[in-house]
Amino acid sequence: MENGTKWLSVMRNPVKQFESLYTYYGWHNNFHVGLHDFLKYPVNYFAPFHTSTGRVSSRNPMCYDNGLDARFLEAGNPAVERFISLLDSQLDLVLIADYFDESLVLLKDILCWSLEDVAYMVSNSRIKESIVELTPNEEQAIKEWNWADQLLYQHFNRTLHEKIDAFGRDKMAEEVGKLQRLKESLKADCVREKLTSGDKRVWYPQGVKVNSFIANPDARDPYLCSQLCRPELEYLDKMRRIMDPGDGRDRSNQQAVSSSKDNKSNNVQTPNKEESLAAVVIPKTVDSGIKSTDRGNETRSQIVLEGKERGVNGVSEGGAGLPKAM
Repeated sequence: MENGTKWLSVMRNPVKQFESLYTYYGWHNNFHVGLHDFLKYPVNYFAPFHTSTGRVSSRNPMCYDNGLDARFLEAGNPAVERFISLLDSQLDLVLIADYFDESLVLLKDILCWSLEDVAYMVSNSRIKESIVELTPNEEQAIKEWNWADQLLYQHFNRTLHEKIDAFGRDKMAEEVGKLQRLKESLKADCVREKLTSGDKRVWYPQGVKVNSFIANPDARDPYLCSQLCRPELEYLDKMRRIMDPGDGRDRSNQQAVSSSKDNKSNNVQTPNKEESLAAVVIPKTVDSGIKSTDRGNETRSQIVLEGKERGVNGVSEGGAGLPKAM
């Protein structure tokens, strides 16, 4: 990467993320139970599934996406704290989906962008009726099952708020207000129709209704609006073609991730809320218990735990720019 490259990642409350992932990736088909039953005895469903079908990041997925395979780590393993410290030393900004507008204000500040550069529309989000309601005990079960993600989120949620304090709370409130007005203006101008089903460009999880938009051809900026209304998977394909012109794959009308054991890309996840941003960041320095090697455009980070090596593959995609609304 060129000098001056900014390293980014994005994280989300593990409770909200896990509930979203369970629906989006159809894990009820893999584990043969719904989320409520899974959370009663998660290890009982998880262990045979991973033995028979290979790697799927259905435990500590945020650690997995950022370079640490913590699916099989017991709570308290020191490798997680080392990994968090490593990420903290390498990342310029970790956006938090639960404070997405504040995160974008900080992002535009470090990139010397304007608010217009980060204005967005929320698409590919489920309607309220398609979100699984969880009890407090079930929320706690998710935190315990994804204990490493919980530590990761707590750390970077704290650092985000420290950056907001340094930016200035009053200044941040003013900037967020301006951004929200820009978002409202874009939506009013760009959207001709809102759909929750029947959009052939969108993949719908079984029984789930998802928001999508049809662009207004008479908008002030038709091209901008067409991009803001472009569905998630279609936009992801466009980004991949920009980053790798030889990648002609078309996933616009396919399920996002297969659970088959020959799927080699299911560590890159784009669940159905504002979880996915521009860069997949993989650790690139040597730390106690963590070693990395670069192979062309692919970085393989190997996490050495208890005398065993578990590999995590990922592609560093820094500099890709922001996708459309999440």
